[in-house]
Amino acid sequence: MKSNQIQTLTVALSVIVFSISLTQYVVTIDYDIVDPVRSWQYLTVGSVALFGGGILEWFIWLANPLYIISISLFIKKL
Repeated sequence: MKSNQIQTLTVALSVIVFSISLTQYVVTIDYDIVDPVRSWQYLTVGSVALFGGGILEWFIWLANPLYIISISLFIKKL
């Protein structure tokens, strides 16, 4: 395999795994209440965690836009 094919395969598999992860449920347990929420909802709402005082949660969420930026820069370099 050529390196260009390997890079394309790497990006494709990475995006597929990220897309599949957005279809999964995130379970938040609040005492005895189990509230299932989709992970894409956390992806869209995670940016406002900073305003609610969730500094650590916001830093964890920051991996998502950094992933998208890194994939786009990686594709441009291909």
